[in-house]
Amino acid sequence: MHYQNLGMHALYIDESNDHVAIIMGKEEIIKELNQMLQRIEGKPVHMRESKAGTKLKIIRHFLRLIEQLYMEEKIWLISKNQDEAFDWLGKYFIKVFKSRATLTVFVDEGLDLKIKGRIHSLYLRPITIYVDKSKVQCADVLSWINVKKNRVNSIWEKISNYLLE
Repeated sequence: MHYQNLGMHALYIDESNDHVAIIMGKEEIIKELNQMLQRIEGKPVHMRESKAGTKLKIIRHFLRLIEQLYMEEKIWLISKNQDEAFDWLGKYFIKVFKSRATLTVFVDEGLDLKIKGRIHSLYLRPITIYVDKSKVQCADVLSWINVKKNRVNSIWEKISNYLLE
């Protein structure tokens, strides 16, 4: 993972059943990715609410787009259980703080409070957290795939190639 451009990326975070998905990338790239997924659904993507046939179509497009963006080092994916994810976030926020960069974080409802409850406020100073479900659509898809990975193992194998440790 390249940390030299800490302030150049935003984080998009979603949680499903104690699994946290984090997508890191430039805001304009994630916005475009969300719009592409939204075109499939005809509205903002929320996997729990999507129909089965639509879910498969969303996942296929997501995989294709993620592969291309990952290879170009335009996005990074993190998918971990809740404790591991918050440990990763804590370490990342410390790096942002020490580098004197700023960071924008978009989260699903309730995650802002969990982050503020688990990460020392000193390290949250350079970080702006927005609660915006429409901006975390990609993280919602990754989170949903992680929760369902036993049922969609072949899809998970493809996604796991693009996850950061």
